[in-house]
Amino acid sequence: MIQKKETIATLSKKLSLHYIGREQDWDIEMVDSNRKNEFIDLYHQYDLGFEEKVALMSLITASYDDFLNENNVEIDYT
Repeated sequence: MIQKKETIATLSKKLSLHYIGREQDWDIEMVDSNRKNEFIDLYHQYDLGFEEKVALMSLITASYDDFLNENNVEIDYT
């Protein structure tokens, strides 16, 4: 899903991310496994619109994936 620039800019400001407006894959470029809990808190604490929720959930998912990779967590798919 392509997020609108306004949505990304608003979330980036709320999260104090280093967003310059030319990112192609915002959620991947702004990933931060150390801030995943902060991102989750924002998701639950703010009254976000649908597009903001979708964009933020993409960032949360990417950050959590990064966390799993950094910590060599193996997932049992059985």
